[in-house]
Amino acid sequence: MTSEICEWVRASHCDDSSTMAAAVCITWTHFRGVPRTASAVTCRVQRALYMTTSSGLHFKTYCMLLIMVVFAPLGNVLLGKGMKGVGSVVSWSPSRLSHIVLLVLTSGYVWLGVAALLAFFIAYMLILSWADFSYVQPASSIALLVVALLGYFYLGERISALHWAGIVVICLGVFVVGNTPPRTTEER
Repeated sequence: MTSEICEWVRASHCDDSSTMAAAVCITWTHFRGVPRTASAVTCRVQRALYMTTSSGLHFKTYCMLLIMVVFAPLGNVLLGKGMKGVGSVVSWSPSRLSHIVLLVLTSGYVWLGVAALLAFFIAYMLILSWADFSYVQPASSIALLVVALLGYFYLGERISALHWAGIVVICLGVFVVGNTPPRTTEER
């Protein structure tokens, strides 16, 4: 039966040896010493291949990550700019609070920030429906680069060399995580 599995793996959608090795490794860990029918083995190997090689999964994951990485920092910057334009609350009297609420509700920057954060949140919910949290959270850390760039160019902030070095280290970590499969668990 093992030879049947290996033949099926070789003849299937395996374009590279690492995918085939992953499928064979998954096959051995799930079925070593346990008698299974060839169809059950095939089904499990097919799921394992889908989890590790689906180009559609990678494409939609990268698209949603891009939306998350752009819209979360953008939303926060726009919201911050809008709230700085409104001013700080110095008095908690009802008339002053109602005036602040009116300023917030009429601020274009605040509404743009809310819309950008809503787009981020929708993308985040969608990506978590098919990709592992342990993949999504580190991969979305590239947003720190976008935050630094927005702060530097849009808000005029000074960013130290040590800060840039930290961002480079984080981006290298994101590159490592990005080269792993987005989903390593079976769907329930």
